[in-house]
Amino acid sequence: MGRELRVCYKRELGKLNQEANLYVNNISNKVSGRRLQEEFIDFGDIFSCAVRYDADNNHLGYGYIQFEAIPDAQKALNEMNGKEIEGQALSVQKFLPKSKRAQSFRTNLFLKNFPAGWDEVKIEAFIKEKLGSFGEITSMKISHKPKYNNYIAFVNFKEQEEAANAHESL
Repeated sequence: MGRELRVCYKRELGKLNQEANLYVNNISNKVSGRRLQEEFIDFGDIFSCAVRYDADNNHLGYGYIQFEAIPDAQKALNEMNGKEIEGQALSVQKFLPKSKRAQSFRTNLFLKNFPAGWDEVKIEAFIKEKLGSFGEITSMKISHKPKYNNYIAFVNFKEQEEAANAHESL
């Protein structure tokens, strides 16, 4: 089948409380939606949990968890933010619809054209050493594109100024 099948009870989406919806980033590509739900289920009832994939079924490193209750979501956010799963520290935040997100912040950098022979470990070390000196990196995602035999990376900084300084240095 290729993709993970998700099953949940039918509910009116308008009745779900958006304050109980979490966005989880920096998820290892070894973690499925089912595994992510298993990591969060102790905090309360979960309506839905999904890890996102692109059209070619490549793991995108982020997902969403909709809790039934706001206190459960808040407790999960507090306790799971920064927790390491499969060697990567999760970044957990309240989900914000696109219409409510700050539009002026440019904190995410896209990197490509890494030297031939570099692997994911070398790229992560480079990012932490070179870009980490400009400020707090809140998340990073490194992806291998087998079709082109190369890597790309996304690096998100806490502050826009940190991202701008890192961008200028490269």
